[in-house]
Amino acid sequence: MSNPEETKPLHFIEEIIEDCTAAGGIILDPFAGSGPHLHAAKNIGRRYVGIERDAEIHSKIIERLK
Repeated sequence: MSNPEETKPLHFIEEIIEDCTAAGGIILDPFAGSGPHLHAAKNIGRRYVGIERDAEIHSKIIERLK
């Protein structure tokens, strides 16, 4: 099982999201992990929905997105 704390560089994720979505689009991350895709979406002005079943990891995502 992968470690949800491991993330890709945000600028890389932001570029992919920009290339694959329209401005104002919504990003769905059904396996949010530590939330890098949600963070990247927020940084570039996209709306986002993340799903994470682990309550401890979920709390970390909420803090990261503040």
